[in-house]
Amino acid sequence: MGVEYCHYLISRDTTAQATALQISQAIEILRNHGVWGSSEKVFTGSNGKFQTSSIGMNVDMDGYVVSSGDMEGERIAHVMGRSAYKEINDSDRYLQSVTITFGPGIKCHPGSQGIYVDTGKVKVVENETSVSAFPPFGGIIPNQQDMSLIHVVVENKGNMSVDKAFVGWWRFSICLDCGKDLPEWAREMKMSNPTLINDLSTKLGIPFCEVGDYY
Repeated sequence: MGVEYCHYLISRDTTAQATALQISQAIEILRNHGVWGSSEKVFTGSNGKFQTSSIGMNVDMDGYVVSSGDMEGERIAHVMGRSAYKEINDSDRYLQSVTITFGPGIKCHPGSQGIYVDTGKVKVVENETSVSAFPPFGGIIPNQQDMSLIHVVVENKGNMSVDKAFVGWWRFSICLDCGKDLPEWAREMKMSNPTLINDLSTKLGIPFCEVGDYY
């Protein structure tokens, strides 16, 4: 048991779809920063039903690529900053996984301890074409014309905040799953070392906003 934390880097342009080249570049950047693991799995599918892909990343379908394993030690501390727990040494830091989501489907952030997506008056038709899960995030696909009604709600949780650029949905994101190794800046939901985000934004040509999720 215990609190766990995921940090999302979400395209500020909610309509932006990553190309296969951009996804490959993102993986290379993450690897160069020491935050891409030794194990990699790609899943593609539609209508919330995903299966392991044997043909690589099909960016015309919704999908996600998950990296795990061998993401620990001082290189994680260099990217993620100090631990929220003072007794944790840099050599003991870790990332549980890193996930890149892609594809044309509309993704929505799941509820968390203080941040959730409000769909307002959106009418969501519960069928395969309009409601869908995006592992490991959860989420919905509302009607395209109702996007303006989807927004983020931030409850009063100390100094918890969220980037104002995030309106509640996106098509491309990178998730850093910290597990129980919360970074010191988790409450502010803004990475103390912006080097990784700057490299991703500059080389991919896609500015990112930051959103946190406690679970």
